[in-house]
Amino acid sequence: MEKTEILDFDTEEKEMEIQTLKPSKQRIKNKDLLIKLVFFFVNVFFCVFLVSLFLYYGKGITVIYKNTTELTLATIIILTRIGIMFSFCYYMFKKWFAQEKRYLKNIPFLVGLFFYFSAIGKFLDILLYIYYFSPYKEADAFFLLAKIRQLFLIITFIPMLYLGLRPFIYNIGLKRGWNDLKVLKIRRGLTTTYVFSFGFFILIAYTIIFFQILTALMSIFTYVFICYLFRFAYKHNTFPTIRAELVSLGFLFYLISTPSRLILPIFLLGILSLEQINVISESLDFISMSVIFLGFVLKPK
Repeated sequence: MEKTEILDFDTEEKEMEIQTLKPSKQRIKNKDLLIKLVFFFVNVFFCVFLVSLFLYYGKGITVIYKNTTELTLATIIILTRIGIMFSFCYYMFKKWFAQEKRYLKNIPFLVGLFFYFSAIGKFLDILLYIYYFSPYKEADAFFLLAKIRQLFLIITFIPMLYLGLRPFIYNIGLKRGWNDLKVLKIRRGLTTTYVFSFGFFILIAYTIIFFQILTALMSIFTYVFICYLFRFAYKHNTFPTIRAELVSLGFLFYLISTPSRLILPIFLLGILSLEQINVISESLDFISMSVIFLGFVLKPK
């Protein structure tokens, strides 16, 4: 394996292109239409899913917001993040559709997918905050909602973990003489192991602390590889159309802010309320997301 293969993030797609005939324009249009239909039905599903959850868990929502001012502020921050995430998601998908050759493993598609699932997940966070302070809260129902959120977090991380593992595994393969097929199998194997391992622990979790620890571990594991990916890209100019150093910095902020959800309550709970701590955590995540967004939008120097 030559070093140029390590720096070429479209190796698999180019090999696939060589092995297959060039598709006709009509076939490309049919494929685009199919993808758009899938997106449409996925959006409908999540709309129905979220509305159903809000109808069940959102009882007494007016009273809850009247009694907790900080919850209102946290919700405003989260809704702002959701708006930016969907806008960024649209930007990345539009960029992907503008490409002449499109594959589901392209950077714009996977990044867009990550922010799409992240935005849906933030709606679940709002619902968790609401139900936590609800006078109608039941322990079993709360843990069920928390498990749904954690399982959805796994789905959110899959695209970026699969992407982030790529240069890391390739570099190991370069030193050990692995061929491309073996590298691909290992990357898929690690992603599958990640999904089933954390999925199992989420299903057997029974305390909030356990959920928080799982969230931190899942996030740290994923963000480490993503930071490595974009740091590698910046060093070798693999993605010349983006500010890879800003994207890497933004995910590094995510990596730092994730454990803060566990650490901040330990040191600040006697000084600040839980709602105020949540506002701080959401604000840190907002800064991280903004830096990532700028990294993809700003033109390289």
